Amino acid sequence: MNRLLAEPLAAGEFEPLQGRYLTLDLADGAPRFTVTLQANRLRLSERPGEACIRGGWGEFLQLLGREQDPDTLFFQRRLLVEGDTELGLWVKNLLDGLDQSGWPGPVREGVRLLAWGLR
Repeated sequence: MNRLLAEPLAAGEFEPLQGRYLTLDLADGAPRFTVTLQANRLRLSERPGEACIRGGWGEFLQLLGREQDPDTLFFQRRLLVEGDTELGLWVKNLLDGLDQSGWPGPVREGVRLLAWGLR
């Protein structure tokens, strides 16, 4: 994850996550995990998140693949933010605005195809 997000991490785009904890809950039976920023790297944590974004794999892929407007996903309650909504909405906007041009082609194309197929 740190390699894929190396450019935005180096540019300080994840700085608001420093010392904060966000849980991503992939509600399709997948494990939930909490991330934080430490020493300019995303790290997994066992602490509970101050905010939680909950949704299925499809919704997260549609968000990353830009196949669905993120606000639509939230207004339709397909993605939910719980806890510190300011932190959760900041992460939603960050994910929506990620510049994917630096991602390896197969990763970009895989996300796009999976997201398209889940529409």
